[in-house]
Amino acid sequence: MSAPLNRREFIKQTGRMVLAGSTLALSPDFSSANEKSRELIVAKRDSPSETVKAAIDAFGGLGSIIEPNSTVLLKPNISFASPPEWATTTHPEIIRTVAKLCLEAGARRVIIADHPLGRDPQKCIQRNRASEASRDITGAHLKLLVQERDYVSVAVDGEELKTVQVARLALKADHIINIPVAKSHSATVVSFGMKNMMGLVWDRAVFHQGNLHQAIAELNTLIKPQLVILDASRVLLTRGPTGPGEVKELNSVIIGTDPVAVDSYAVTFAPWNKRGRLQPHDVDYIRIAAQLGLGEMDLNKITAKEV
Repeated sequence: MSAPLNRREFIKQTGRMVLAGSTLALSPDFSSANEKSRELIVAKRDSPSETVKAAIDAFGGLGSIIEPNSTVLLKPNISFASPPEWATTTHPEIIRTVAKLCLEAGARRVIIADHPLGRDPQKCIQRNRASEASRDITGAHLKLLVQERDYVSVAVDGEELKTVQVARLALKADHIINIPVAKSHSATVVSFGMKNMMGLVWDRAVFHQGNLHQAIAELNTLIKPQLVILDASRVLLTRGPTGPGEVKELNSVIIGTDPVAVDSYAVTFAPWNKRGRLQPHDVDYIRIAAQLGLGEMDLNKITAKEV
């Protein structure tokens, strides 16, 4: 698997942040997706921790993407004040295990970050148990992106996005690992990896005021994780993203470096919103992201290795 750009290289090469007074252009040439492997790892075990360990081992370990003494940003979905059993948030065991493995791979610092919804962020992370994710792990800590000062405005030359306030951590970290949960969504059919990047945006309501699918795809040209670890240990089939709804235990984790391929494969993993078996082109943001050159949505070109 080819090595993706780290965050410092990304910022250095783009150099078009609002801080410099100019605009980030969106185009297929901006993406390194064509250089990425289209092979996915699909692991299945009895516990979330064992499952994600097996998937990462089969991937080749996190040392293949993490530089020594680097800062790693983990982006789970911990936005909702609901218990893990509802499958609206990333399982805390998966977050905690990935944090430990990042440090074992040589990371100096691991930051677990998201923008919880609701008036009481602390209550949110207590109920979804994200508060346990970094407990007693030296070198890892949880950061709630609940202050506007945590964000910086970036001008974007997109069809939908012109300016977006992105978490500063996402632009400063050496590596980003995206750890979404697999669930249905009332506005976008599903919510997987690319949709999870909205948790690094200050004002998500702006996305919903226009073409949400286009905005999600364009956001992913700006924030580009080195790895996607999709939590499918239990999935929310209906009434997403908030639940409660129908939950099915799949005891699985999907790993890949191509965000479009991960989301495309996950679409076929279960019947979402009682719509039967969907295909990647049935989800607009996946189709648009593929058109922007962010990855592969053709299932015939994606290999899923089960371990």
